[in-house]
Amino acid sequence: MWEWVKGMVGRKKFDDDPGKVIEAGGVFSKGIAAQLLIQFTGAGLDDPTSLAEDKLKFFCGYVAAFSDVMSQSVNGQAGGNLSQTVTVRVFQEFFGTERARNLMQMTFEWMATDPPAFVEGMSTGGRDGNEFISRGMPNGLANYLRS
Repeated sequence: MWEWVKGMVGRKKFDDDPGKVIEAGGVFSKGIAAQLLIQFTGAGLDDPTSLAEDKLKFFCGYVAAFSDVMSQSVNGQAGGNLSQTVTVRVFQEFFGTERARNLMQMTFEWMATDPPAFVEGMSTGGRDGNEFISRGMPNGLANYLRS
């Protein structure tokens, strides 16, 4: 699946072209949100908006790292414009624009303070992002949410 998405956007440098960042961010965020929704369903959660605080920290770290790996797979810069655009757009898919803005701000704060659940989410999201590219559907988010 990811090869198909990568084929849609090509292998250009995105971080220097705002139009491409917005276009690719839309494509990537929908694909990532669909993959995350499968994991939510697998964890038995129907409503991602009702996550407890630690699970929300994990989720935000997971999305940030997963989105960063996906962005880098098409020559996006680590932590760059494409990665951040994809992250906030994934948040929007689940929580709407206003809450997504708030979650992005919290994500930046948590990156600076390293709460354990967020750090674990970043680690799992990065690992799952690489697994998604190389082998297909990961399940790190679902496993954490079930715990």
